[in-house]
Amino acid sequence: MSLHILAEDLINRINCEQSEDELEDNDDSDEDEDYETPQIEEPQMETEDDEYDIPLVNFATTSTSSCNPRWRKRKFTSPDSVFLGATPQPPVSAKIDTPYEYFRRFTPGSMFNNIVSNTNLYSTQKCGKPINISNKELEQVIGMYFYMGLVKMNSVQLYWETETFYPPVAGVMSRNRFQEILATLHFVNNLAVTEDDKKDKLWKLRPFLYQMKECCLKLTPTEFVCIDEMMCQFRGKTSKIRIYLKGKPHPWGFKIWACTDPNGFLYDFDVYQGGTGVRTERGQGTDVVLKLTSLPVNANYKVYADNFFTSIPLLKKLKERGMFYTGTVRKNRLAGCPHFEDKELKTKGRGALDYSVEENFQIAAVKWEDNKSVTMLSSLTGAHPVLEAERWDKQNSHMSRFP
Repeated sequence: MSLHILAEDLINRINCEQSEDELEDNDDSDEDEDYETPQIEEPQMETEDDEYDIPLVNFATTSTSSCNPRWRKRKFTSPDSVFLGATPQPPVSAKIDTPYEYFRRFTPGSMFNNIVSNTNLYSTQKCGKPINISNKELEQVIGMYFYMGLVKMNSVQLYWETETFYPPVAGVMSRNRFQEILATLHFVNNLAVTEDDKKDKLWKLRPFLYQMKECCLKLTPTEFVCIDEMMCQFRGKTSKIRIYLKGKPHPWGFKIWACTDPNGFLYDFDVYQGGTGVRTERGQGTDVVLKLTSLPVNANYKVYADNFFTSIPLLKKLKERGMFYTGTVRKNRLAGCPHFEDKELKTKGRGALDYSVEENFQIAAVKWEDNKSVTMLSSLTGAHPVLEAERWDKQNSHMSRFP
């Protein structure tokens, strides 16, 4: 969806044009207000290897031999995986939602009412009188931010300057009113929050995040879902949960665990608040997947993720829920798996593969030679049938087909 269309439709829908009298009232002064400088905190530094990698043997819950992996060199027999869940249906009417209507699916009126109420309450607590923000003004501020994301300037004030005046932003609301709203914008009543609530680093946003999550959970998930992390770009220095993740296109920002489908729909999410230093029984990656796959059980959903999340205990737990899993896996999570060594597989050439099956849980492990060795773990499919894939051949400088 185009942000430009969404922003334009949003602002047009709420009739942003104000009368001359309203503009004169809001433009009494262009002087900037003095704001308290927030305390700067050091960002968290993380890499994808920060998760605690616990060897598979440590996951055994009993001392019986059946809990230890038993690998065999044989072909994997795919289970019955016919999808039994609900399928997303097209709208009953032929009418397609406008970008604004679609936006409001995830931002219901109750969410806006809560923000407006708490903003007016906080402004009264801080300044002695409410700023009297309305739902319309809140929508205008959001629309203005969409446009600011499309037409970026070095400073927010530049949108109102004479030489850089930008009508979709500066023509909607005066600069002073915009800054006044931002200075008092609140999502929760500070005086009603307990000390236990404040242990949550996102307590000031929790009502908004909860309502947003409820809207996502109302969507009907597709047969195939993916669990991964998203980075929400942010280079400010005042957040306790901002992290630096090396190797990402936007390394600075907020990390969000997300459950999505191939079409990009978001079904569930959880904002990462930093490590606790406590080793969980199953590991962080497994805990994240189990938390975000709140899907109907025994419906044969297919879950995909990368090697940060994959482990045999995760596949076993998902099988108990009637879900299948496929993903890359790290070497130290395949205790006793008799795969070829990387050097030995490399000598066999690109497209070579090796495979094994874990007998206790019926899980296939496949090691395939691409530019380097890649190991997959799956409760859904194995190494066969072998098909060909088109890959870039660096030596011959063209696309070639490999098994």
